[in-house]
This record gives sequence, C-alpha cells and structure tokens, in this order.
Amino acid sequence: FIFEGMKETFILLSLLICLAAGKPLAGPPPPFDLETEHLINPIGIDVQSPRLTWRVSHPERGQVQTSFRVVISTTINPSTILDTGKVSSSRGSLVVPANLLESDLTYQWTVMWWDSSDSASSVSETAYFDTGFRQASDWSASWIGGQGNILRRDFTLPAVPNRARAYIAGIGYNELYVNGVKVSAPLTPGWTNYGITVLYNVYDVTPYLFEGVNCIGVMLGHGWCASTEAREPDGPLSLLFQLQSDGKTVVMSDTLWNITAGPITYDGIYNGESYDSRLEKPGWNLATYHVDATWRPVQGVPNPGGKLTFEAIPPVAYDTERPAESIIRPRNSTGKYVFDFGQNLSGWAKLKIKGPAGTVVTLRHAEVLNHDGSGNIYTDNLRSAKATDIYTLNGNETGEEYSPRFTYHGFRYIEFSAEPEIVPTLDTLTSLHYHSDIPQTGFINFTSASNILNQIQSNILWGQRSNFMSVPTDCDQRDERKGWMGDAQLSGEEALHNFYLPSFYKNFLNRMIDEQAEEGSVGDTVPLTFGNNPSDPAWGSALPSLALWSSQYYSNFDDLQTIYPALKLYVEFMDKQVASSGIGNTYSTYGDWVPPPQFPQANGHLVSAASYLTNIQQLIQMAISLGDNETATNYQASFAKLADGFNTAFWSDAASGYDTGLQTANVLPLFLGIVPEDKNTTLLLSLLNDLVNNHDTHLSTGIIGTKYLMLALHKIGRDDLALQIAENTDYPSWGYMITNPIEPATTLWELWDTPEEGPGMNSRNHIMFGAVGDWFYKALAGVDQADGDLDFSNIVISPAVVGNLRGVNSSFLTARGEIAVEWALIGGTQLCGTSAEGQEVILSCSAIGSSGVISDIKFGSYGTPAGACGSFRVHSSCPDENSVDISRKFCVGKSDCVIPAHSDLFTSKCDKFKKLYVEAVCDQAVELSVNLKASIPVGVSASVSLPVLSLENIVVTESNTTIYSSGKFVAGVAGIANAELVGNKIVVTAGSGSYDFTIEGTEATVICADTTENDSINITCPLSSQIISQVQFASFGTPTGQCGSYSVGECGAGSTVAVVESLCLFHNDCQFLVSDSVFGEPCVHVGKLFAAQVVCATL
Repeated sequence: FIFEGMKETFILLSLLICLAAGKPLAGPPPPFDLETEHLINPIGIDVQSPRLTWRVSHPERGQVQTSFRVVISTTINPSTILDTGKVSSSRGSLVVPANLLESDLTYQWTVMWWDSSDSASSVSETAYFDTGFRQASDWSASWIGGQGNILRRDFTLPAVPNRARAYIAGIGYNELYVNGVKVSAPLTPGWTNYGITVLYNVYDVTPYLFEGVNCIGVMLGHGWCASTEAREPDGPLSLLFQLQSDGKTVVMSDTLWNITAGPITYDGIYNGESYDSRLEKPGWNLATYHVDATWRPVQGVPNPGGKLTFEAIPPVAYDTERPAESIIRPRNSTGKYVFDFGQNLSGWAKLKIKGPAGTVVTLRHAEVLNHDGSGNIYTDNLRSAKATDIYTLNGNETGEEYSPRFTYHGFRYIEFSAEPEIVPTLDTLTSLHYHSDIPQTGFINFTSASNILNQIQSNILWGQRSNFMSVPTDCDQRDERKGWMGDAQLSGEEALHNFYLPSFYKNFLNRMIDEQAEEGSVGDTVPLTFGNNPSDPAWGSALPSLALWSSQYYSNFDDLQTIYPALKLYVEFMDKQVASSGIGNTYSTYGDWVPPPQFPQANGHLVSAASYLTNIQQLIQMAISLGDNETATNYQASFAKLADGFNTAFWSDAASGYDTGLQTANVLPLFLGIVPEDKNTTLLLSLLNDLVNNHDTHLSTGIIGTKYLMLALHKIGRDDLALQIAENTDYPSWGYMITNPIEPATTLWELWDTPEEGPGMNSRNHIMFGAVGDWFYKALAGVDQADGDLDFSNIVISPAVVGNLRGVNSSFLTARGEIAVEWALIGGTQLCGTSAEGQEVILSCSAIGSSGVISDIKFGSYGTPAGACGSFRVHSSCPDENSVDISRKFCVGKSDCVIPAHSDLFTSKCDKFKKLYVEAVCDQAVELSVNLKASIPVGVSASVSLPVLSLENIVVTESNTTIYSSGKFVAGVAGIANAELVGNKIVVTAGSGSYDFTIEGTEATVICADTTENDSINITCPLSSQIISQVQFASFGTPTGQCGSYSVGECGAGSTVAVVESLCLFHNDCQFLVSDSVFGEPCVHVGKLFAAQVVCATL
C-alpha cells in the first residue's frame, strides 16, 4: 500500500496492529469491475468529464454502500490530481472534473468504500485510463490520400520512448502497423456520418518502437464510405495519423508519406474483397524496406468535415472459430464445394490452401441452400450484395492462408471453387465469428419438457451478436445492414439483459443526435442512409427508449442529463405533429411491420400514437430521475388528455376492443395502461378470445405487436398463454423457425414465413423478433424493476411457474451488480412432453423426483394440438384418433419413456406442421414445492414472490429456517423484513444478499363444476376456511373429459379462464350465469357446455 498524509498513515498502522494481534480484518471486500466510461483501462478518452464506475459485494445481507473514496493520479512523475476523501453516496460512480485532466496522459485510480456499519473496505486494484486529444488544436496532422491503399512513413527516434500513443482516423477502414506489427482492431473505425462525426482510435505502441529508424504502415479499405446507399463524402480513401512520444508529436500524416496499390484489388462491405497475393510487397511496413518507383508521394485531401471523436466503444473482435461440419457436392455444379458450418453468423472465413501461382479461389457466402435439394447455395435474398471473396495464390510451396480485412458477411454456407480446380478438405475453410466486442453478461436456461425455449435463446444470442457492428444493425448479410431504429428499440431490452452495452448504446444515441433535425425529428436509420427523417414514430422511439433503458440498467444519469435536451426536443416535435393531425391520425410509415402475411397489419396511426404515448411516459420517468419536476408534471397532464383522445379515436364497440380488434391494436393500450376501467373486462375477453379461439394461441402480430403481446399477457397474469405462444412449433412461431423441415434456423428470421417467401426482403438473421428475450427475463425468470424504481435499486422477483416449465436459471448485470434467480418446481405427479414431427417426446418420472412409474396417459394428440401442460387440447381441424393408446404402449409401467413423433407411427388428418403432445401421470406422488434461489446486489432491496400454486397449509423456509407458517411471518432471519400472503403468492421483503427459499405445503382440494348454457352455477369450496386460489381449467363451448383431465373441444376456452378468475378468485364461493353475455360467443353451437376446475386452499 502507498498512502499519503496522516490519515492514511493511521489506517495503515491500524491494519498492521490488527494483523500482529492475529485479529481478522474488519470491512467488506474491495470494489471490483473498475471502468472509465464503461470501458476497461481505455486509451484515448476525450470526454471532458469522464465517468468512473465500480461495483461492490458484501458477505452480509442487507448491506448498502454509504460512502466511497476515489484517488486519481498521473502515472509518469506520479502526482495525485484528486483525492475525494470520504464521500457520502450509495452510487458506485464518480464524474471527474474536466479541469483536472490534460490531453494525451495516462491516469491511474483506485477506490474504497464503506458499508452500512461504516466499515471500510481495502483499496481496490488499480485501474487506468488515457486521455485522448481533448481540444481540436491538439491535432497537427493533415488528411492525406492518393492513388493506392497502402501508405508508409519512416522516421527516426533518438531513444526508446517511455510512453507512445498512435492516433489514427480514416475515411473508410484502416489497419495500422508499427514496425511490421499490426496494432489495430478489425473494421475500424465505426460507422458515422463523416460530415458530422469522424471517429478516431488510439493505440499504445510503446512496445513496438525502437531507437533509430522506425516505420508506420497503414492499409486503407473503403468500409462504409463507398457502400450502396451511403451518403458520406466522395473522394479517395484518406488517412489522419499522429504519433505522440513522451508528450511530443514525432510523426503526423503529411506529404512526406508514400502510397501505392497493395494486394487488395477490390473491397466493399456488401460485395466482399479481392486479394491477389502475387501483389504483396513483403516488408512494406518495416523500416528496412526499399521504396521503389511504384510508390508515390501522398497528396493532401479535403477534411471530411466531421468532428474528430474518440471511438469509445468496444472494437470489432474475433469471437469464435467454427470448423465445417460437412462438405456438400452440389448437383450439376462442376468444381464447386459447399461448406456447411452449422451456424448462421457474422464474420468471414479463414482459407488454408496450397496450389499453383495464379490459381483463383472464389468464396461465395450464403445463409441457406436452395430448397430443390441440389446442394447449391441460395443467394437471391442477398439482393445486389455479391458477398464474394476472391483470393489469387502466389504459389508458396508451404501453403498459404488468407482472411479478408475490409468486409464481413452473414453466412452459414460457403461455396468454394478454384480455377484451376482444387479439391478442398474440411480444414480448408473455417468460419470466424466477428462482431463488436461486447461481452455477454446475461444468461438464462430453461428446464422444460420442450427444449424450444433454450433454442430460441440461442438463436437470439447468435442473431444479436451478429448485428453488433459498431451500430446495432438489422441484418448482416444483404445489401442493407443498416442501423434501423425500429429494430434497435424493439430488441433493446432483450439486448440489455443479455449483453453489456453502456458505451455501445451511448455511441448509438450520440449518432442519432448527430443527425437530429432542428425541429427535433430523427431518422429511420443511423447513420441516415435509408428511410426518412422524420422517422416513423415507432422507429424514432429508439431515441427516448434506449436513453431511458440505458440509464436504468447502468445508472448513467449524467450521460442522460447531457442528451436530455435532445430527448425533450424529439417529444416536442411529436407534440406538434399530433397537435396538427390529431392523435387518431398520427403519421405512420411502417407501422406493425411484417405480421404473418395471411393476417392484416394493424392500423399504423394507432401504432404510431401508442409509440408517441410510450415516449411521453418515458420522458416523464427521465424528467423525474433528473429532477425536472416541471416537465414531468406538465407531461403527466398532457398524457392523460392524449390517452382520452386515443381511446376516443380508436375504441370500437363493434370490435369489443381497439380499431378492428387485432392483437396488436388491443395489446398496445393494454400495456400502456390507458384502457378505461369500464372497458377493461371487455377488452380482455376480446383479446383472449381472439388469441385462443381465433388463432389457436398463436400470435398474429408484426414486430411492434409481438413484443407488447408477450409483455401485456405478463401484465395481466397470463404468462401461461404467453408460454404457449413461445413454445409453439407450428407456423407462425419462433419454434417453427427452429423446427420446420425446410430450413431449420440457428438465428431469427425477418419474416414469420421465410421459407415460403421470395428473394426480396427475406433475411435469415434479423434480431427484431428477438424481443421475446426480454419477456424471458421479466416473466419466466421473474425479475423486473419495482414501480417507480430508477435503476434496479428496488426490484421485484416473481417468476411465472406455468405450463411445462419446471425451472429457470438466470442472471444479468446492472450498475448495482449481478441479479441472479434460479427456481425449480419439484414433485407433483404430472408429466408433459411436446415434440415437432420427426423428433421425440421424452417423459421421466425421475425428472420430477418420483421413483414411481407412469400409470396412465391422460392426453395424447398427434397433429396440431395446443395448450399448456394440464390443459392440452386437440385442434378442431385435425381430430386425433389413436395417440393416447399408442403412447400408453410406449410408457405405461415405465419410469422413463421415449415416444417418436413420426407419421409412420401415428395418423393425423393434418397435412403439415404435425406435432405430438402427451400428458402422463406418475403413480407415486412427490410433495409439490418450489425452490427459489436469489442473489441480490449490495444496495438493492427486493420483493420476492413465491407462487402458492395448488398448495395449502403453506410453509416457507429460507436455508431450512422457517420464515412463514400458519399464515404468519416468522421473524429472525437476517436480511428478511417480512413475508405475507398477497393474492396467490407469498411475498418476501428482502435486502441484498444470497437467499435459498422453498415454499411447500399439502396438495389443496381440487373441485370441479359443469353445466349447460343459460344455467346458473355455484362453485363453493368445501371448507369455510378455504378460498379459490387458482383456476386450473375453464371452458365454455365444447369441453370434454372429466374432472382432472378436462380438455377443450372444437371451440371454447378463449377468455373463459379470465372470466372465472375475475368472478371467483380469492372467494370462498361464487355464483354466475353461464351465457354468451358473460363469456362472449366462442362457438356457434346451441346448447354449449361449461366446465371449470379450481383449487380450494387454506392459505
């Protein structure tokens, strides 16, 4: 330890005395995850007042950070520039005053903290940051270019420097070499409108410089400056470079540089790269190289005009290498070989080859194969993008290796050909996955009878990573790859759960504001190279949405304060548009983009109006967090009036909902919370009837409605239906993308019906439907912010224990630390399994902890069955005939069984999208319980909800110590302030720390009731102490079966469960009339039947 001053000396002496006495050192662990501007030890920060952040942990529960101390000093001729002393604060951040920092210097810093007992931690490990050029006058270099794409400059140093930094910017991409060593990252700098912002990079080149003659070499690529639809300045490739050695400029880009053409004869983002290795100039980037007549002096070129800004985002970097799984010989294609890498991804190939000089190898990239079974690659969906790399061999006898430098592709397949022909082997090509180097910090895994949720999550992760390319892009393969705002905002919360994005989204927000018009509008894409300004309101919504969410996940309220005027300006622009047109005519360009094509698209005016209202809600939240109470108050009043206007404009009595009653039209106001109280029940009945009866629990939504359908169902407590939607494997669904027999997906599609669509807008790697990943964390893991929370300091943990799902293991990162939740449903008797055609249903009593055997098959259907475990149903269009009997032959009397879902075993009246659903019973019951483990960061309080399910006489324990019994909280466990019954959940109030909860009890009484249409029914619990705690089944229409195994017939269900819940839940008894006026009209049949199954429990 190195301390300064008397206070520090006293602390050190105290530590030594404790050690000498053999006493343990008091105090929490030191801070960790130290970052500057959310980057680890960054080099080149030019933010005037950079933000330092850290996280803390504590072995004790209920702890908070009460104070911190940060010390910052220079590293050369060490001098402390800031010692905060003990600062009272619960936040793990500090903004460094601008006047303390100078350009082009290295600083080091440490931090310590005090807990709620005022115990101090030890000092953290040292973190570092380099400042870049903080004033425009720090640049003395000039922009240079010329005829060619490789540049070099020799220079002499009198001694090896103590510290050297290379500053480089390029219009297009650049690759920097110092004395032959490549020091730059791939595909840098990132994409901007070069007339507004030009990004530069800074590299520590101290280890690569010598005393004497040195050489700087730079290779330039076109990048985005020459791509289709780009609108950056015209002109040759250009370079800006400056080398600082021990605080002095020793080399800069000027007319003393030389330039020539290199081996890259063509490069483009969309079309690929051509490389002739015979044109290589060995040693060109070394000081010993002889410059011949092919080199020419560079020329000065115009300044592109944009402000030079440090690229404060993770660079594009290598992620994984995947070998080929197979090589396909296409029919009728002599000399062509197709490599299948088994995964759609972004990046490029590594070629390893040996052959005669002049041999030309062509690599064509594709996402899928032709559907004709020929084995040929399908590239029509790439449109004009050629996605082709060409390499010409130099004949090296030991072999050659090549990977492109200035392009990238989206692909699973590569077609290899060579002229003259070379027969490749599996190791000739490997795929290299590249994307912005953003760490995955969120993880979620599901335990279920179906693995479809885990595969959807995998597809989301691969798709999201592939579309991190300095900006969040829509796709990675065709002649587009734009920073579409709609895609970015729809996937934003999913991405924030799964990845660490503070600097990435800060850059994207700044690029939005770069091109914000004076009146406040923003563009559809960033940079604006496609679409319009003003954007569609659902696309422009990305500006306030990403700003708010970033502040919530990363507590970066100072960054929010900086861009707050731009956010207000955007909402004020929308205010004027709506004031002019009326909210019912809010302008729309795209609306609820790409619903399944057999369904109509929702009213674009309604979608735009809902987006506008969402942005007002977000502005109110941000205004409150920044202390702008006047703006918050004004917009709260405005929102109430606009919501009334929305309801007047769009409510339809004829549709019993909004507009024409489409799912998107109904879920948007439901999610917004603006449905009038007297219309709420009508809307719920209409939505659920449309979802379940009209669409067989399938979505009919485009990209906007899809996100909010899942979240709206979560909001109204119908995660059981949302889970059915998520687990569907027939069209339209995420599961269909994965399990369809035509082209099973490993990323997410742009269209629900991709295999049936043509070559135009048909990407196989689009992230916009990945918004379901947000619902995974909020609903199935159950973690969300409490009402009014600003930054995950007050959270709710309330997992949805529904359907086939028997467990979730999850974690994600916030500014406060990692929040982790793991839950498991243990015991019971019920087993469920689902499978797509050609796969298998696996049933196992041991999976629920039972040592028994399967005693019966309660349900079995092969065709297009639907529903959740416990309420499976047969699809009316393809009634089942023999699935139960066949399943019994495979399973009854066995503890584990596997049932093949094959048409040669089962019969079905469905032509396609066949699937098998089976529900079984184990003969030995296992006591039903839910175990929930939670890790809550320091400074965070949580409301943890444990589901009652079908239990009574409930006992809740934490680490085997009772905290709830006999209907009362049992105090005495550290960190737990209360436990109480709220509805059908036991809600535990907990502080920070790690917990292990279990809720268990005895199986409650299950009662059933049935009747016919227009009769009254009374559902009464047998004991006066019991209440109806759960509605397990309800159907008005044509239910079949008997108590314990009811099933929905040809029609029914729909909103019936919701109606029964509204009438009966938490009552000892309930009585109502069974009629269309109560339940709607699910069937055209006369004399409809009604059946209900409920749980009566003593709680």
